[in-house]
Amino acid sequence: MPKITVPKDQVEGFKPIEGGVYEVRLDGFEPISSKDGTSINLRPKLVVINHPKHNDQRLFDNLNTGCWYIQDFVHCFGLEMVQKGDDLDIPGEFLGRDFSGQKKEKLGWTYVGPLLGRVGKVRVVVQENSQTHKEQNVIDQWYCALTACQEKHSTNLAR
Repeated sequence: MPKITVPKDQVEGFKPIEGGVYEVRLDGFEPISSKDGTSINLRPKLVVINHPKHNDQRLFDNLNTGCWYIQDFVHCFGLEMVQKGDDLDIPGEFLGRDFSGQKKEKLGWTYVGPLLGRVGKVRVVVQENSQTHKEQNVIDQWYCALTACQEKHSTNLAR
């Protein structure tokens, strides 16, 4: 069987981009259950656009369903949360099997909805990952794109 050899620097992943404000496009989600199985990390697939140096660079965020800034995320892409009784939902829906509550379960859900392909602005910072000790990008703020929004949005999300 032939061996496939790749230079080490090619498998280390993307180098973080410098901190700043970037336009991003939402290309979907890669949901996975949290480490304890009590919530879901939606893991939005974000791509930097309209940037001369970092165009097409991917950015990552967990966007846990238990976090307080999901509304900030939705507003960043110019949409409102959807009222369902006493709850607020992300516009659109996730199609696939039910969440079983397993830890770190890849859900394989497909998002169908108006967020796909939308563009928003985020502030990105560079931080050291506490586990790998490598620098990584962290989204520090989702900028609201709603013109008449009266909500207080989160800032300084990076810790």
